[in-house]
This record gives sequence, C-alpha cells and structure tokens, in this order.
Amino acid sequence: MKELDMIKKIIEKRTSLHPDDPRIVECWGELTEIFSRNEQFVMDVLEQCSEEEIFWLSEIFEDISLYLQSSSFIRFLRSIQKKYPNIDIELDIQYAEKVLE
Repeated sequence: MKELDMIKKIIEKRTSLHPDDPRIVECWGELTEIFSRNEQFVMDVLEQCSEEEIFWLSEIFEDISLYLQSSSFIRFLRSIQKKYPNIDIELDIQYAEKVLE
C-alpha cells in the first residue's frame, strides 16, 4: 500500500521533531489530508499500524473525526484502544467524539 508507506514516513518525521517544533502542524496537516479520503481507508490503515504509530496518529483523531463525521469511526477507535491497552488514547477519542456533537 503506497499510502501506508507515505503515512509511516510522515509519522517517522513527526517522531523526530521536538515537541515545540512548528513543523508538527505540517505533519498533522499532511496526515489529516490523507486520512480525510474515506472512513474505510482510515480503518484499513489504522488496522495495519503498530501500537507506537497509533499513539502518534492519535494526535489527529479529532481532525479525522471532524472530516468523517462518523460514529462508527469512534467505535472503531474504541476497538483500537482495546487492541492497544498500553497506550492512553482515551482523551484523543473523547475529543474526536466532541466534534460529532
């Protein structure tokens, strides 16, 4: 999957940046644009991501949710949370839920 390789490269770039680096926003924008295509694409990609990749991608769950406007996406995030209980993405999921209201 070409997109998955691109996503992984953006995640790698994001992880190398200092927390205060303004280029983080660029990474978020690139990822959000890729993930805003359609819900099934997002779920397929997230299913293939590692726990660490999910952790970094959780930064944009709210943005993805804003575009998708889907309660099934939120349910899917909950299943990812159960799949990877060692990472705390609860707050990110709550923010993603709030944009549906």
